[in-house]
Amino acid sequence: MTGNQLDVIIDKKPIRALVDSGASFSVISDKYRRFLKKVLFADAKSVMLKVADGNFVRPIGKCVLRVRINNRELPFEFIVLSHCSHDVILGWDFLEASQAVIDCGQNELVLEDICRDSTAPDAWNLYATRDYTLKPHSLTRITVSGYQIRGDINVVLDGSKHLLFEKNIATPSMVSTYRNGKSDVWVTNLQFRNQIIPRGMCIGQAEPLKMKGIYVLFPTHQVAWMTSKKLRSHR
Repeated sequence: MTGNQLDVIIDKKPIRALVDSGASFSVISDKYRRFLKKVLFADAKSVMLKVADGNFVRPIGKCVLRVRINNRELPFEFIVLSHCSHDVILGWDFLEASQAVIDCGQNELVLEDICRDSTAPDAWNLYATRDYTLKPHSLTRITVSGYQIRGDINVVLDGSKHLLFEKNIATPSMVSTYRNGKSDVWVTNLQFRNQIIPRGMCIGQAEPLKMKGIYVLFPTHQVAWMTSKKLRSHR
């Protein structure tokens, strides 16, 4: 990292990006988006951005880029501007989501996994195995992968809080079978528009199911019937 410039690889193309913790959103110029041949999604046009010179600009859309830093690839959503002072700006949303630590003394930027939640012991992150398009207000089953193991185990899946709060994509906690390093999970798009989950995005976490922590809940009438039956057996 040189000053506030960082050498990164975006979609297999090296580029020097501006790291700007004062920018609320990460930005890519439309010129560079066209160079990368990335699909433009027009769902960001309702946002108005205040730029460094005090003027307001309206984005022309969004696109999903794969950012590689220190051999770690992170898919992320960027705002697209027609004119921009830098081809790529890594803003506060990227730094926050990737749990970035900026060491000004050493001129280093250290990243954790994107969308990472606090990791429980013996837990691992789950990532989308391919690109998925989520229709508005829909429930979609997607395949995720993470820690590679042989055979089948039962796991508890916990959805990413970042996806829920930042993108309104909810993944309920559930018990599932983790088969040969993969599992299927259900995600809900709470927005009125299509949303994209790119391949490699963190969906949540999994941890082995501990059977001693499982309790069975019965309907109240069934509990009353079981209690009555138990009382009769003691008479």
